[in-house]
Amino acid sequence: MRPDWYRRIVDAALPEPDARRPWCPIGCAVDCLHGDTPPTVSPLLRLVRLVALGVCFAATLCLALIARPGGRLAHWTARAGSRAGLVAMGITVRRSPATIHAARHGLHRPKGVLVVSGHVSWIDILVLQAACGPMRMLAMNELAAWPILGWLSRRVGTVFIDRDRLLALPGTVAELAAVLRAGDVVGAFPEGITTCGRHPLAWRPAVFQAAIDADAEILVVRLAYRAAGKPTGHVALLRREVAWTSLWRGLKLRHLTAELSWDWLTHVDSVPTRRALAAAATALAAPSGGAECPSGASAR
Repeated sequence: MRPDWYRRIVDAALPEPDARRPWCPIGCAVDCLHGDTPPTVSPLLRLVRLVALGVCFAATLCLALIARPGGRLAHWTARAGSRAGLVAMGITVRRSPATIHAARHGLHRPKGVLVVSGHVSWIDILVLQAACGPMRMLAMNELAAWPILGWLSRRVGTVFIDRDRLLALPGTVAELAAVLRAGDVVGAFPEGITTCGRHPLAWRPAVFQAAIDADAEILVVRLAYRAAGKPTGHVALLRREVAWTSLWRGLKLRHLTAELSWDWLTHVDSVPTRRALAAAATALAAPSGGAECPSGASAR
């Protein structure tokens, strides 16, 4: 019998459509990868990358053990581990000059900053941490039950959201608002699910309510992955597959680059609402030339 934590990994991250949870978005499935054939590296290099990633993860755990939970050292440990992990996997982060300037000056503000981005893969978290600086992430509450990774997530100050219980949402929004009022940077993926990146979903408004309540700044990140210069969805965590499948597929890619650009989201009117901010952020982050998703991804 499979242990409960394994079932959570398989079922929770990207659930199949469920009539009992009509509010949950539906992410992309493996059908989205049809016709996407990026160049790959040799099996030996894949293995070397996997071992190097394991070493980076072990080092991050050791640093997290001596850090105060949720403290500055824990946050910087998460960033250092993210940067090392990207190097181990052979992923290059490419930012526009304006983005580099914003990273050096824009996030060091007295107010809290909500960083929002489309969600393609678990690699997104590493990229945001490496490019935008230390931040507390918003993640699904199932992650807290995972062996080792759940402990590390709690240690670095992750805020968890229960996607199964709508009644718990106001409490999560209040917790996010408190973190933002304290001047912290919070990273979130308002899509609420991962997609292949070519068929993004409309962003959910809940996290934007936390920014309104805390009078926080909102930074909208556009994130795209390219392998050997061509767009690819092979880094995505898709329906009907486990996290290991996504990891191994990403380790295969040759010359994988994560390209970032971002803009500050100004209030759309004098009294902004969470839905208006979510719509404006969705439009600001939308890639050009979007197409219908062949695997049925939708916001339901």
